[in-house]
Amino acid sequence: MIETFFISLLTKNLLGSFKKLIKFAAAQNNYTHMKLVPSSDTIAPLILLTALILFMLLSPQAKSGQQSAGDFTALLIITDFGTDVDDAQAFAYLAKNKAQHKGKNLTIAGIISTGYIPEIRAKSIELFLNLYGITAPIAIGKPEKTEQEIAAYSILHSLNGTPYETTLLEKLGSYPPNAQMWKNMQHSTYCNKYTSPGRLIDSLLRLYPNNLRVVILAQATQFSNYLADIEKRGRPTPQFHSIYIQGQCDTSTLRTTGRIQPNFAAFNLREDSSATYKLFELQTTTPFIFLSKHATYPLAFTKEETNLIGRAGYPGDYLKTAAYTGLQSFLKRDPGTFYKIFKATSLDSLKTINNPYDLLTVIAINSPRLFAADTVYVGKIPHILIDRHVPTVPKEKFWE
Repeated sequence: MIETFFISLLTKNLLGSFKKLIKFAAAQNNYTHMKLVPSSDTIAPLILLTALILFMLLSPQAKSGQQSAGDFTALLIITDFGTDVDDAQAFAYLAKNKAQHKGKNLTIAGIISTGYIPEIRAKSIELFLNLYGITAPIAIGKPEKTEQEIAAYSILHSLNGTPYETTLLEKLGSYPPNAQMWKNMQHSTYCNKYTSPGRLIDSLLRLYPNNLRVVILAQATQFSNYLADIEKRGRPTPQFHSIYIQGQCDTSTLRTTGRIQPNFAAFNLREDSSATYKLFELQTTTPFIFLSKHATYPLAFTKEETNLIGRAGYPGDYLKTAAYTGLQSFLKRDPGTFYKIFKATSLDSLKTINNPYDLLTVIAINSPRLFAADTVYVGKIPHILIDRHVPTVPKEKFWE
């Protein structure tokens, strides 16, 4: 009965259907029993995408159960959570995803917080996941910047004298479910609980041998540092199941060099080009799956959809706040680029709020058939290039 209700909602007017969805969900006494039936390929991908996000937000408590490591599709996620809202959208999807991939549940096996202010980002991730009743081991990457560069970054990203990512951290701390955790975070030694990237990766490789998927949603600095360190120590390169990258690659060099190269038009790849080149050394042993920025443009969240998501409890309120706060900071520090991207000079004139780069990257893990993809080979290793969002069946060889 509930499944039929959701299918009917997905095929009707977008905003009207979601208003009914919210009212219906609010009337339920036990959100954890609600199940979203996967859409057929004929349903518009934008409707499916927004429906998935809203559904994840409307049931914030995770369903518990005893499962072994073999029951999971384990993900190691490298993120700069807080910089843009799409990281939070990706974690929202993973936190409440009920779909199946090869009969195994997606699970956040570990997280590496990276970038200029990894401690703030690690705390923000922990608080956000706590809204869903979820915990995951978190590692803090060492900032590859000088104190002067970090200070300059904080000033550039400030609103009303405070770095906006700090404002968002405080917002997460203000939600009642996070009260005790936020109180604990005020102690200067709190971050000592977080592990190092190297220790986290080693522990996950032991737990999920040959089955750990790495998800690159930010610069690859910490992951590449790990690869360089084990090489220096004379250890063999570990075997990962696959590596998902939000970004693009250049395949034009395949004929001459037999290798693909990074496309530095992708922010995550150009932010640390040395780390990117180190990451790409794995292409001869590990499948890469690229989610191009071009696949996200037709699926941008509109202002109406963002405001609607904002009504869906504490996670939804955070996603809306993070989206607008990030845009406000972007407009303040770089109005020229802001206009180039959004064709707007103020937040009031915006039609779209964000392109869900990171969200689509994790959806591609679980639902590859929502996308059209091309496959190239480096030796016998397949690499998947997702550049379009058209819901058609991609090449089967790698996904089977």
